[in-house]
Amino acid sequence: MKVLMVLTSHSGFEEMMVKLPKMERYFRILFQNNIIAKERRLISSISFGG
Repeated sequence: MKVLMVLTSHSGFEEMMVKLPKMERYFRILFQNNIIAKERRLISSISFGG
């Protein structure tokens, strides 16, 4: 499996998000899932680790 990594500036990323709404949605969902996972880990560590 090949992996392609693209480096871009913040303004380039913003421009891509405007031009490609499906990519904007993909990255938004990815970001939201990441936040949810971090919050669950934090709650779990507070609930069971404290």
